Amino acid sequence: MTTGATSGNFTIVVTATANPANTYYNPRNGHWYRYVSGKPSTSGSGGFTQVKTAAAATTFKGKSGYLVSLTDSSEHSFVFNNVPGNDILIGLTDEGSEGNWR
Repeated sequence: MTTGATSGNFTIVVTATANPANTYYNPRNGHWYRYVSGKPSTSGSGGFTQVKTAAAATTFKGKSGYLVSLTDSSEHSFVFNNVPGNDILIGLTDEGSEGNWR
């Protein structure tokens, strides 16, 4: 390793933390994913709102939680290959206008 043209000492700091169960890091986008099992107790828009609100009430490493929004094929592949469970609820809804997904 070289520090450039100037010689001298340098310091490297490494920090490690234990992550909770069902928590996965995607180094490609720097995002964390946590699988929470269970389904909303209500169906339809009420169920989506309930889960979205519950996710927003959580925090991890100083960030508020949210439902996953798959933005590209790489992220989709990461979630598919690493996050356990079936029926993963994502942040997509037609709650405001039936059939108009956002």
